[in-house]
Amino acid sequence: MPMRRMTDAEIRAEFNAQKERFTNEHVKTGLLQVFEDISNAIGDLKAQGHDLSLEFFGNPSEQAFAMFPRGGGQLTTPVSGILRTGTNHRLLAISTMVEGKPALQLALSEFDIRHSGADATVKTSGDAANQSGNIQGTVRAKVYDLKGDANALVKFQQDVLRHCARNDVINEHDVAGAFDNGVSIRKMKAPAPKP
Repeated sequence: MPMRRMTDAEIRAEFNAQKERFTNEHVKTGLLQVFEDISNAIGDLKAQGHDLSLEFFGNPSEQAFAMFPRGGGQLTTPVSGILRTGTNHRLLAISTMVEGKPALQLALSEFDIRHSGADATVKTSGDAANQSGNIQGTVRAKVYDLKGDANALVKFQQDVLRHCARNDVINEHDVAGAFDNGVSIRKMKAPAPKP
């Protein structure tokens, strides 16, 4: 006998309930306004011709938690994403609670997340014969206080532009179109056939 699956009506009802729950929760935290503000901030940079894109996920990556301070108390990071500047991929996350206090903090990894090394702290407990421990990883990041700093998005944009500018300098000096950096590949034309 086949297993029961959701009906079309159940699928719509569940989706709508989940969407309403997430919306209601984050109208209160201010996260939905942050999405609009970040969308405008990235849109402004893209309108100037900068090669970047932002992909948000409706949940955090595991590494997203490692970008925020962990002095104790609850850390709530409901979303994360990848900010691409050229071919560089930087992890981005937003927290709505840090160290047990309501917050709106945007974290952006300092390095390409695909090539990050490991930085961690080992915490142990128990006596020498029965020690156990866990490892808390760290992702080096810049954290912008969207709630307490009126210039937080400007600082975020400046950091993004720093990476865009570096990529542009590299691309301008790729005189043979030899760097596999995405930009030169798009600009290259197929060579003319040899007679």
